Amino acid sequence: MKRGRKWLVKEIARRARFTQSDVAIILKALGDVIYDVVKNKDVLLLNGLFVMWVKEIAPHRGWDGIRKQPIDLPKTHRLYFSPSQKLISELHSGEEINPEINISENNREAYDE
Repeated sequence: MKRGRKWLVKEIARRARFTQSDVAIILKALGDVIYDVVKNKDVLLLNGLFVMWVKEIAPHRGWDGIRKQPIDLPKTHRLYFSPSQKLISELHSGEEINPEINISENNREAYDE
């Protein structure tokens, strides 16, 4: 299910007992701060949620697959986002993870086809 800004504003307002207009102002300010972090190529660390950073990719040689020739690629920047271990564990909570896959002789033929 997709959740948008309106849902987020309502949910934060309900949980924190703030007005929706106050939460909307806070989310707008948060968005502005995130844009500034990206613009300044800083690192944003929200413990328990995620870390976001900008990485500079140096100029390098690449390959133009259409023209079938090498090309020089300019310096560029990439935005990286890494969820916290707590957030990842929430994703997997309730899932049964079995590292050993046991294929019995009865259904081995289905996997061999």
